[in-house]
Amino acid sequence: EIVGCVARESGADAFKRVPDLNFVLGPQSYHKLPEILNDPDMRLFNIELSGLEKFDEMPQMEKSPLVTYVPIQEGCNHCCTYCIVTYTRGREISRAYADCVRDVELSAKTGAVEICFLGQNVNGYKYTDENGTTYRLSDLIKAAAKIASIKRIRFTSSYPTEMTDDLIDMFAVEPKL
Repeated sequence: EIVGCVARESGADAFKRVPDLNFVLGPQSYHKLPEILNDPDMRLFNIELSGLEKFDEMPQMEKSPLVTYVPIQEGCNHCCTYCIVTYTRGREISRAYADCVRDVELSAKTGAVEICFLGQNVNGYKYTDENGTTYRLSDLIKAAAKIASIKRIRFTSSYPTEMTDDLIDMFAVEPKL
């Protein structure tokens, strides 16, 4: 089995190189793993970079770890010469603001005291809802900071040119960050 970014890069060629390979599963298809594991004879090739459906399919946690990682964004648009993310994770796509806040609230309710917002270019997070309201990472930080049980907020991995003034200002005004 090959799962993740390497699967995305190696693609169908993996079956040629490793004849006994059962499946190749890209990073946007993790939610299909239980289905695959229930059928050991399944030969699957799924490396599409179609979207964020996997987050809708993941089971909700009943007990969160003290530090909970909340994915808010995937991919990158910068195409740096040293980096493979754009090719293995795709272009930037941000999760819906309400979904991210729901995950933070559930994490806090089930035991998390620290939230780490996660993305390949996390500070490039930008989501516009159906009413035309645009949300940035700073808005997610504000929402998380309002929850009393959340004591610390972090984020990773950030990209230097995406460090916006609203995000920089959060370091001055939000002690949990």
